[in-house]
Amino acid sequence: MKKILVISGSPRAKGNTHKTTRIFEEKLNKSGEYNFEYINLAKTDLQYCKGCLACMRKGESFCPCKDEALNLRDKLLAAEGVIFTSPVYVHTVNAIMKNFFDRFAYFCHQPPFYRKNRDAYRYNRTQRY
Repeated sequence: MKKILVISGSPRAKGNTHKTTRIFEEKLNKSGEYNFEYINLAKTDLQYCKGCLACMRKGESFCPCKDEALNLRDKLLAAEGVIFTSPVYVHTVNAIMKNFFDRFAYFCHQPPFYRKNRDAYRYNRTQRY
């Protein structure tokens, strides 16, 4: 059974972003067995990046923010697949997800996922009001 980590930036735990991800989970489980773990960033202690660059110079464990970031890092590294979900505000991810990306920017400069197998899926749902 493959472990899939879903990191959600939605402030609404059971909103449209969550419902769409559940549909994706159901469809994916038809092709194999997957264990999904959901993390709602709105309920996670993740402080704002201070811009000190300690994570890039010395490593992420030297970050002055003492929160759940290292726990999230361990879950990301242990997962066999990761899905990032966010509602779209002004044509981009919301502030909760942006903060997550800012805090994990060191992954872009020291990519631990470089040698892992990867597939990209994108699902866009547009509602008309």
